[in-house]
Amino acid sequence: MPLFLHFYKTQPTLTKGWVSFLGANKSLFDLYLASYKGFKTGFFKVLIPARGRKFIFDEEDRPKFPLYWTQMPPPVDPWAEDRLTPIERADLVVLKTLPDKIPLRPLIQCLRCPDLSGAVYG
Repeated sequence: MPLFLHFYKTQPTLTKGWVSFLGANKSLFDLYLASYKGFKTGFFKVLIPARGRKFIFDEEDRPKFPLYWTQMPPPVDPWAEDRLTPIERADLVVLKTLPDKIPLRPLIQCLRCPDLSGAVYG
C-alpha cells in the first residue's frame, strides 16, 4: 500500500461525487477502462489485513480518512519516499525501472501464469 500511495494521489471530484486516483510521481499503469463500466451503480468491499491497518488507522484506531460516503473527501497527497521502509525503498528502485503506463489487461492475465515473475517481466 505505501508503494501504491507513493505513485498516486487522490483527487476528490466535488461536482461528480467520487474520488479519482491520479499518477503523482510516475504513472505505473495505463487506464483499465473495463473497471469504469457501471461503477456508479455498484459497491465493492475493501478488506484490510492486520499488517495494513497502520496505513488506514492511526495509533488510536481512528480512520486516517473517511471509510464511508462523504460529500467532501479530503485529497491525499502521494507518500514521500522518506516515509517508506528500507524494504519498500528497495522495491521502489525496481518499480522506478518499469516503463510508464503499463497496460493492465495483460498484467492481470499474468496472474494465471505458473511463472508469474517470468510472465510479468517478460
